[in-house]
Amino acid sequence: MARPKSQNAEPGLQRRLSKWGYSKDTLTKVLAYIRDEAPIVIHVDLVKYVSCFQADTHYRNQFETRTTGGSSDLGKRKAWESRLFPESYDEVQHFDRVKYGVLNAVNDPRGIMSVAKQYGQDYLVLRGARLRTTFSDRDSCTQGQQASCEWYAHVLEKYTDAELQAVTEVALGDRLYVDSTVLDTAAGGYKEVQIHGEIEFKKHIEAVVVHPSRRKGKHLEKIEAWCRAINVPLLRMPEYCDGTAFDAPWPQASGSQLV
Repeated sequence: MARPKSQNAEPGLQRRLSKWGYSKDTLTKVLAYIRDEAPIVIHVDLVKYVSCFQADTHYRNQFETRTTGGSSDLGKRKAWESRLFPESYDEVQHFDRVKYGVLNAVNDPRGIMSVAKQYGQDYLVLRGARLRTTFSDRDSCTQGQQASCEWYAHVLEKYTDAELQAVTEVALGDRLYVDSTVLDTAAGGYKEVQIHGEIEFKKHIEAVVVHPSRRKGKHLEKIEAWCRAINVPLLRMPEYCDGTAFDAPWPQASGSQLV
């Protein structure tokens, strides 16, 4: 279903981009950036959960942990997952249920600020999961549109002009990142993703990114130890972003494809 919807959305997107003076190949570049590079992240509070992560091998969903930063009503969650993915999760084990994250479409090194406030200021950057991830234009509990990374134009079509301009600037390399507060608050201020299948720490985490407040002490030591154990780089997000550069190593800056 995503392919025809995506193809039908492309002419309208081309018109919007051409109105702003972009060339015909711009949309192809934006969609390629979403397909191959835009980070898929999961916001977490590592001070709160690093001990749990150290004792485990996988990132777990709400049905396994019984904890969440969102709705705690498992019945409602089952209902909307059944609506989103008809019959796919009706009879599965908890381990096999979908996990949730966000698309950092503007490559903000702080992650997605609206999500950080609710779920945690640290985040995990995923790898090896893009082709089994579905992409929404908003919080999926309100339905919205869904896409794959390969057929995304109908979700991109739902972006506001400010959002589309921001992601275009990042996709073209005009800006390394844009402040994620540009994302439409009417749609939740983020672009949700649903990851299907396992998230094993050693296999599916590209980087662990911590808030600047994690400067020292036992919590940072535990986070550092966990990252060493799973052989994943630990990055500290910059304290101040001026819109053009930041003083921290960054997977996207080196051209890594987080797929």
